[in-house]
Amino acid sequence: MAKKVKWAILFIVLALLAAGGIYLAPKAAAVWRMRRIAKAFVDSSTQSTFKETKTTLVYDKNGEELCQIKSSKELYYVTFDQIPKTLANAFVVMEDRDFYNHSGIDYKAIVRAALANQKSSEIVQGASTITQQLARNIFLTQEVTWERKIEEMFIAWDLEKKYSKEEILEFYLNNIYFGNGYYGVEAAARGYFSKSVSELTLSEQAFIAAIPNNPSKYNPLTNFENTLKRRDLILEQMYDTDYITSMDFYTAKSEEVVLNQPQQEKEDNSVVTYVRHCATESLMKSAGFSFRDNFDTQEEQDEYESLYDTYYTRCQQMLLSGGYTIYTSFDMELQEKLQRAVDENLSQYTELSDEGVYKMQGHHH
Repeated sequence: MAKKVKWAILFIVLALLAAGGIYLAPKAAAVWRMRRIAKAFVDSSTQSTFKETKTTLVYDKNGEELCQIKSSKELYYVTFDQIPKTLANAFVVMEDRDFYNHSGIDYKAIVRAALANQKSSEIVQGASTITQQLARNIFLTQEVTWERKIEEMFIAWDLEKKYSKEEILEFYLNNIYFGNGYYGVEAAARGYFSKSVSELTLSEQAFIAAIPNNPSKYNPLTNFENTLKRRDLILEQMYDTDYITSMDFYTAKSEEVVLNQPQQEKEDNSVVTYVRHCATESLMKSAGFSFRDNFDTQEEQDEYESLYDTYYTRCQQMLLSGGYTIYTSFDMELQEKLQRAVDENLSQYTELSDEGVYKMQGHHH
């Protein structure tokens, strides 16, 4: 195994060489340093590393605490044998078809990351294996730089040496975000269907598997049709790759999806929703996303929006996985006045935007 590691490191160094001599010396040193950090990270990890929840604190512009954000991860942690095989396979089919064969890394992505150097948009959209996504969710902040990408690969690589494929899938399925405050497959199953993940039908499994790819675009409470379309796509792909039979496929596809009425947290009024939105955008900013609102072409705007969604999703996930202290430019006093005005004068404006914020309140950048 050690030999393999050395060869792969040599490969990366050669890739960096190809990426241009001018960066080489500092880059090679940085790569060695990342190798050491990654190894230390993974060596010190245990099963409980993947169950911990940290709290994120959000402050307003006057330094007053606005809210605490915490996911109930430990509460809903499920082991691999409690997760339906077909649900695990739905993620393998959509996210990482080579999952059972690779050693955690997509080598082409390494070269892309080294060459991309600082163009963050390319790195964000680079294909990551399931193990890399786990590395990013657990060990790294969501900053997007070539160093971060390479460190993520090293961590993924070490995770594969320390844990089995089943353990990695178990950690992954318990740590992805399913929108609306639900972290992990069990919380999602209970939140959307009021039952345990082991009781979900194939149709329901594919339905919740549709969400994490983009929890705002595939949010079942606001974009039900999108989620349904992606459920069908997942079922098709599973049928094509022989994970399910044609009988399963047709039965699941024709099954009507009935969501329970999700119990929104009592505090989840528009202020809290908006605070979360502001906090997410603050994190996006610190992760290097640059906001803009004028575009020369429709294509440019579409590209921006898809990048915005990618960042938004990741940062929302960071917010919930926790451990951050976020200072927003949010003004609580102003907000309370506005809220009173909205409640008194605009009670007929019941239309909510995607984030559940009254449309009247506009967006905050």
